[in-house]
Amino acid sequence: MKRIFIAVDVEEELKRYLENLIGEIDSLNIPNIRLVKPKNIHITLKFLGEVEDDRVNEIIEALTGIDKRFQMNVSKILNVGAFPNIKKPHVLWLGIDDGKEQFSKMADFIDNSLSIYGFAKNNRPFSPHLTLGRFKKPISNLRSYVEKLNIPDIEFGINRITIYESKLFQTGPVYTEIKHFTLKRRNNGKQKK
Repeated sequence: MKRIFIAVDVEEELKRYLENLIGEIDSLNIPNIRLVKPKNIHITLKFLGEVEDDRVNEIIEALTGIDKRFQMNVSKILNVGAFPNIKKPHVLWLGIDDGKEQFSKMADFIDNSLSIYGFAKNNRPFSPHLTLGRFKKPISNLRSYVEKLNIPDIEFGINRITIYESKLFQTGPVYTEIKHFTLKRRNNGKQKK
């Protein structure tokens, strides 16, 4: 069995920014939070969980062609938030504004393509985000910490969708790439400079 998820990789430039932001969050000493390692940050399009080894090829087959269907694009970070909400947080995240529609279309395509192979569809609306940390138990005053963070407008490129295996260890998860799909370039000159 393999623990599988499908994600959009983020650029190294964004990872460097997120490393600084996570350092800033760490310095706030927010109780009960386990921060994500910057190298592990991605935008999850679909979490499949435990999958039998012989079904991995079905996942690859289902996603074949996704790189021709979607184009490289630029997105923008919107804000800091929490799931299920800021008053009872389980996950601290950065929300995404520009490109939100494209992420939803990617997630729907993946969901529909995998359902042909018998994988269950997601039963809640897709919300693209970058997970910064997870709470061991919720805290009631997260807003007071979040208000201290300065989140500037940050643009980043979307150029790869990857199928990952996730192995869980005491020190945190380790992600291993199974296969990636490089998105085709846009022709209208809207590339990030």
